[in-house]
Amino acid sequence: MHTASVTINQPPQLVITANANPVLICQGDITNLSVSGASTYNWSNGLGNGITVTASPTITTTYTVTGSDTIGCTATTEVTVSVNPTPDISPTSDQTLCHNTQTTAINFTSSVPNTVFNWINNNSSIGLAANGTGDISSFIVTNTGTAPQTSTIIVTPSFTNNGLTCTGQSDTFLIIVNPVPALTMAQTDTVICYGKSVLISVSGAMTYQWSNNLGNNSTILVTPDANSTYSVTGTNQYGCTSSVSASIVVNPVPDVGINPDSIEICDNTTITLVASGANTYLWAGGLGANASITITPHNTTTYVVTGTNQYGCTSSARSKVIVHPLPVVTINPNNSEICLGDTISLVANGAQTYLWSGGLGTNNSLSVSPQVSTTYNVTGTNQWGCTASVSANIIVHPLPNLTISPHNISICYGESTTLTANGAHTYQWSNGSSNQSITVEPLFSTTYYLTGYSIYECVKIDSAQVMVNPKPIIDFIAEPLSGCEPLSVKFINNSDNGTYYWYFGDGNSSNIYSPIHIYNNDGVYTVTLIVKNQYNCSDTLTKFNYITIYPSPIAGFSIFPLITTEDDGRVKILDESYGATSWYYDFGEENEQNDIFTDREPNYIYTNAGNYTIIQIVANEYNCYDTAYNNVIIKPSTMFYIANSFTPNADGLNETFMPLGFNVPIKDYEFRIFDRWGKQLFYTTDLYVGWDGKYKDEFVKQDMYVYSIKVILEDGEHIFRGALYVIY
Repeated sequence: MHTASVTINQPPQLVITANANPVLICQGDITNLSVSGASTYNWSNGLGNGITVTASPTITTTYTVTGSDTIGCTATTEVTVSVNPTPDISPTSDQTLCHNTQTTAINFTSSVPNTVFNWINNNSSIGLAANGTGDISSFIVTNTGTAPQTSTIIVTPSFTNNGLTCTGQSDTFLIIVNPVPALTMAQTDTVICYGKSVLISVSGAMTYQWSNNLGNNSTILVTPDANSTYSVTGTNQYGCTSSVSASIVVNPVPDVGINPDSIEICDNTTITLVASGANTYLWAGGLGANASITITPHNTTTYVVTGTNQYGCTSSARSKVIVHPLPVVTINPNNSEICLGDTISLVANGAQTYLWSGGLGTNNSLSVSPQVSTTYNVTGTNQWGCTASVSANIIVHPLPNLTISPHNISICYGESTTLTANGAHTYQWSNGSSNQSITVEPLFSTTYYLTGYSIYECVKIDSAQVMVNPKPIIDFIAEPLSGCEPLSVKFINNSDNGTYYWYFGDGNSSNIYSPIHIYNNDGVYTVTLIVKNQYNCSDTLTKFNYITIYPSPIAGFSIFPLITTEDDGRVKILDESYGATSWYYDFGEENEQNDIFTDREPNYIYTNAGNYTIIQIVANEYNCYDTAYNNVIIKPSTMFYIANSFTPNADGLNETFMPLGFNVPIKDYEFRIFDRWGKQLFYTTDLYVGWDGKYKDEFVKQDMYVYSIKVILEDGEHIFRGALYVIY
């Protein structure tokens, strides 16, 4: 008989999880349903078998999903999607109104309770806000323009539940506001005098209707006997109306008169005419608006005045003024011009009798010699007793106020000066010139005479003196006249005593009698000397291109290399000079003639260690020189020896292992010994200490070892590694 045992393992319970995103939607929206925890799935409501599916429920719905794993175990779970209803809105009727009328209140309704209505208005000029929430109360519309104003109002319903707002289809309606006619009333007068007519017209509408049975024309003509008001109502093409009115006031006219109403006068006589019977007056011919006018007519004239009462009504009156002529009195000459001291005769004509002012008599003529400009008056009388006066102006011109500037002046020999006349109209100089100013260059002191004429030919004479002073004698020489830069030049002054102004041509100057000047830059220079004597007279001497400064070359070179050894003492010169045409080099070895070169860039080989100074001398085509120096270092040859084995066997030979160096300037040193497994057996920083083959006071066994030597020389760090054999 055989027995077998079977172990049955219970698989873990299958757990699946379903989610909706989002879990709350508006009616008609889509949500994503997802599940996890199994291998395959099957959704209810015909949603399929995907891990993620979409659903669009119209009401709150619970979805079931069943999951299966790979061994056939199943599990079921549910997920619920909540749905908010989408609100609607009842349609709203359009409204058409005239300006300044009341609208019908607008109340919005929906089949979904607690619906909120938000509206926007695209034309707030009609009197409704640009947006709002809820119903729209009745309001007075506005349209002050001439064309209809249309306001489009869009109302959107919304419903909010559990923090989610759902929006329904919007409703649109119109409010049309038509303008009223803008009536304009025009009339020829608003206040008239009795008996006058008024033309009244209206515009701004399509049809009109006047009060008082005056018809339906746009214009009427009325002649009211008393104060009256006329009204009209206009209707435009939209059927909207407005009214306007005009009031006419009728006033009485005044009773106007003039005192005197007739009079005789002489020409140039002034009289006053006085009007009465009104409140204000207006005289014809532009004579003013006063009740009285003062006039001086030259011909017989009838004067007319129009009077206006307190109501603005007018009437007119007349007055005749008869005018007799005045005698035509003349004086010959009537205007004259004389110079101071002259005499003139005056003769009067044109009247029966004469009277001169100032007690000068009743004759028709007199002789006068005024000292200043004077006016002479005479009065003549004719047969009507009318008089006239006339004047003769005698203008007395003064003599010219003649001056010469400068009046007295000193100049230097060879100079000129300008004499300028003032105070006259024209001039005549003693040298024959008739100009206002003359420029003279006398060889000796001279007096110049001037005759001045005023614009009226009155004459005066003046004079001016010009003193002539000598100029200084000026001369100089310089030495040397040429050389290389920088060049010191001495200037020798051979001029008269005075003050001195040197200009060396390179931007520098001096006031020393005989200066010494250094020219630092090459070029050709013009030198100027100005000398001024005790009379403040100066003279200038300029010597053009007098000093010639030749350019100097600029020495300069570099050495390659700057540091080398006796093993290879070769150095090369790299010329860096400027402006040179010849070169000379001395490589600095004493008692050595072969270190002299005239090549531009020579090579040289040093055989002995040391520090050497190389001299470069350069010259140019003007035989001008410059020198430069550079140092080169030649170091002794360096040797560094490392053996590959040693025998620390106490026989006195080859007992210590260490490197040997010759001419090695060591700045830093490390010496290490390792066995073949990398263990350090020996270490020192002393160049003169070697390894004796021991580790911890015991000789190491015969084998191969490794040395590591690090040295820092003048040319940098060096590391030497290699095999070392210990042999017994």
